[in-house]
Parts: sequence; C-alpha cells; structure tokens
Amino acid sequence: MSGLKKIVIVGASGNTGSSILKHLLAINKTISITIVSRTDSSATFPSSSQITVKKGSYSDAAFLQSAFQGNELAAFCLAHSGAGDQPKLIEAAAKAGVKYIVPNEYSLDALTGDLASHPVIAQKVAARKLIRDAGMKHISPVTGPWTELSVTWGLFGIDVRNRQATLYDDGGENNTASISQVGLSIAKVLSLPVTSSENPRASLEHYANNFIYISSVCTTQAKIFDSVKKATGTADADWEIKHSTIAELEKSGPMHGLYSYYLGNGKGGNFEEKAREDREALGIEEENLDEVVRAALTPA
Repeated sequence: MSGLKKIVIVGASGNTGSSILKHLLAINKTISITIVSRTDSSATFPSSSQITVKKGSYSDAAFLQSAFQGNELAAFCLAHSGAGDQPKLIEAAAKAGVKYIVPNEYSLDALTGDLASHPVIAQKVAARKLIRDAGMKHISPVTGPWTELSVTWGLFGIDVRNRQATLYDDGGENNTASISQVGLSIAKVLSLPVTSSENPRASLEHYANNFIYISSVCTTQAKIFDSVKKATGTADADWEIKHSTIAELEKSGPMHGLYSYYLGNGKGGNFEEKAREDREALGIEEENLDEVVRAALTPA
C-alpha cells in the first residue's frame, strides 16, 4: 500500500519541527506538507512546491479545522510554553478527519514503572488518551533527553559555561537523541507505506497507537562528561566537580527532577532494545556521542 500523501506540521520552525521538515523534504519527494504557523510568526520555511503555509490563531477552532482539512496526519512540535495548545489542536484535527497524530511527546518510555504518574509525563499520557477517544491514532516519539539542548543548557548536571559538574554516581546507562536523529526517525516513519503485507513491521500502522523509540546513543552521564571535556579541551582539574545521588536530583522540581529518570538506573531512560529494533526497521545508524557533543558546543 502507498504511504501518506498529505500531512500537516504545527511548529515547523522549532527545533524538532524544522528537523522533521528538513528530513522529509530530503527523503520524500511526493508528500504534501501544510505548515500551520501563528499569525504573528516571522518564521521562514524552505521554498518548495511540497509546502503550503497557513497562518492563523491557535485559539481559532475554525481556522485550525480548515488548516487540518484533507490531511491524513498531523505532527505537533510545540515549545514547552505552547504545550497547552495541544488539546485544542487534537480536537480540531479530529473534526477535520485527520487519522493519525504525532503528539508533543518527545520524552521517556512511559510504559516503564511509575513514570506515567510524573506530572510532566502525565500530560503526555492524557494527550494520547484524548487522541484515541477522538477516534484517531497516536504515533508517539520516545526520545529520551535531546542531547544538544541538555548539554548546552546544563541539564545533564554539566554546566559548561561555568565549568561546574554534579556527577550522579548511582546513575545508569540511558538513551539520548540528537535533534537531527529525532527528525530523521520521524520523517522515516511518515514515509513508510501505511500497511505492508510483506513486512508489517515496516509500516505506518505498526506505529499506530504505538511508540517510535529514537536514540542516537545509549550512554552514561560520565561518558557525556568525557565528551564535553574532549570538546572543550579541558580536564577534571579545570572543573568544579561535586557528587550527588539520583534521589537528590529527583527532589529538584518537576522539570529538573525529570532528569532523575533520564539519568537514573531502571527508571525509564534506557529503552535501547526497542530503539535498536526501530533503527534496524528504519535503516538508521547510531551516532557518535563525541561528534554530537562537539557540534552542540561549537558556535554556528
């Protein structure tokens, strides 16, 4: 069976959305892409006959429904500040007849332990339920922490600017994905045939009401710190290093505390077996941690 013909991306100018768009245009020359953008946005997009841009207010249900009309799939790539718009987008997509939603997930494997009860993850669980209840199917990206942003923002406990590091000695080996790897993986899934009798594993329907497990590398905080030191030409002596525990990190609030799951042992941050299966099915290679970190810390 053939693949998707028409999709819509909301948030195509952000980190994830622009990466999905870039890779889709590179590997899929037949898909039509509608980009939904806010009226006051100054974002620009590649010049391509495959792209149509529609501007309006995310609070305007009629605009959203019209923008989604005729599309088979909608991908939501919202900034943290815009995540509250997702229920309205889901409702509009359902009314427009959209079949599949890539929700604003981009997180951990919520099927692990008690992770689904975490405040940040609970919102994502609720969004998936809203999609299913509306008669659509979710295709949810599990990415772990985005490597570049986590390094540059100090979220791995490594503050590059101030040369300070808090190392969590009881941490585990967990997955992390670059923004490019996230975009490529989603673009590959959106370019699959909807169904396949020859290889059901390599079909869009395999991922329907399911998860895409995306990873650049499975690693530890200590190895990330080693990559940071290589990229900055520094050694331990150049850093102020403290030691702490995952339990202490968990107490640091919803967002920073979420990194206790990313960095902890057996808390949902390691989904390497599932990620390996998806890489093989999609024809995607692992990335080199040193190279990803070096690129993140090299000024554009």
